[in-house]
Amino acid sequence: MIQLIIDGKTVTANNGATILDAARSAGIYIPTMCHDDKIEPPVSCFICVVKVGGRDNFLPACATKAQNGMTVDTCSKEVVDCRRRAIELMLSEHTGSCEAPCTKICPLGLDIPEVMRRLQSGNAAAALDSAMQIIRRDMPFPATLAYICPAPCQKGCRKAAGDSAVSIKRIHGIIAEKIMSAPFYDNKINITPKHKNVAIIGSGPAGLSAAYFLALKGYSCTIMEKQPFIGGTLRSQFSELVLPRDILDAEIGFMAATLGVRFFVGTNVSSIDEVNAYDAVIVASGLQTCLDTFSTDNPKIFACGSAVKPVQQAVRSAGQGKSAADSAHNYLSGKAAPLKQFFFNTARLSAEETESLAGSIPYINKLSTTPLAPNNEEDIDTDTLMDIDADMDSESSRCLQCDCGRKDSCLLRTYAAHYGARPSRYAAGSRNQYARETYGSGLVHEPGKCIVCAKCVNLTKEKNIKPGLALSGRGSDVHITAPFDTPFDKAMGTALTDCVKGCPTGALWLTEKQ
Repeated sequence: MIQLIIDGKTVTANNGATILDAARSAGIYIPTMCHDDKIEPPVSCFICVVKVGGRDNFLPACATKAQNGMTVDTCSKEVVDCRRRAIELMLSEHTGSCEAPCTKICPLGLDIPEVMRRLQSGNAAAALDSAMQIIRRDMPFPATLAYICPAPCQKGCRKAAGDSAVSIKRIHGIIAEKIMSAPFYDNKINITPKHKNVAIIGSGPAGLSAAYFLALKGYSCTIMEKQPFIGGTLRSQFSELVLPRDILDAEIGFMAATLGVRFFVGTNVSSIDEVNAYDAVIVASGLQTCLDTFSTDNPKIFACGSAVKPVQQAVRSAGQGKSAADSAHNYLSGKAAPLKQFFFNTARLSAEETESLAGSIPYINKLSTTPLAPNNEEDIDTDTLMDIDADMDSESSRCLQCDCGRKDSCLLRTYAAHYGARPSRYAAGSRNQYARETYGSGLVHEPGKCIVCAKCVNLTKEKNIKPGLALSGRGSDVHITAPFDTPFDKAMGTALTDCVKGCPTGALWLTEKQ
């Protein structure tokens, strides 16, 4: 046994243990990307670097043996700076996007590619219900927004470069109206009560949105509105012709009947003292209050919508209400605000890159190239909203699925957020070509996201897979290859699942086979 000091803590480790082993045995966290217990440390990502007393250089914790009396620093500023540089160097050669542009642009962050994927899976009824689960998760009043949202998502759709944007708004509108009229609309939500009360002052799009997302989390929500009606600008700024009142009333009724939101009209809250008994308060009444974090000087009071600054679009007010709900939830649950999410985005794709996307769409059996018509989202004909149901499957198949298949589990994205990485710090004048290949096994390979950690190479070698994967090229051109033109999934053989699980980015992932 040996003893060493890690971050001022005396740690006992077995002879032959690495610094990483010793730290983990003591509950001291050191990040890793290329490390895998099954293989020899490839020492390629350099995210696990530490500083050892008496040494001027940084050392990889995964490959450096712990020694008796060694003093190790894992979290000083210079160590953190070194890790950040390692991440930024990886990002400088990264090609691909964490989120699809449509999702990134949507004020509510609707996972649009996932909606389209679900519409392409299973039988029609199951696919519709599955797609609505995503819409319900991300949107507070989807049918209402189907009529009044200016569809900023479609302005970012990569499909527009080839012919026309996917008709996202039309599809989401059809789904929303169909599910509203279906008998299972009201009994598909399971909510665990939190036994805490939130007051929302104002019933416009921001207030309704805040109440919706908090109610989904199990909070008891009460909306107080000084006007004699619920809806705020949703009623005052949109005519019956633009936004049918039965649609708005139905979605407000859903919040009351299914989510348990209580509404009080003709209630003018003139002082916070009047709602002081509530565990948290959200101000969404148009008052001029402090901050992008949606918090105020009082830790239990949060502001959103025009209470922060004038908001022109109802969907943007709803997005602010969603963010205010998240902030209130963090406060009520005693959680620290999460790190700001990291987004890496490859700029406009070339025609060849778009063609690569279109030719390798995961989840989808065939690609329709005919856009839904008419496609004038600024002046939608609500009378024909339901007439395009037969084409919805075809239209959803036009989506290029340009989000990342590992966006929720990518270690590069996680560490980039944690260390505040700047993706363009070491970026060269030109970027690598984006490409995506899909295989019959369900494997998706995106080489532009590979950091050449070589875990997949070593895993196939460890299992003695033939031909396995290999490193090819020299210098900055080193890349992973499958020898003899063997398909990637075949080259991995029985190590396929381990390689996919071990990949620290979105370079390898599995999808359901069709």
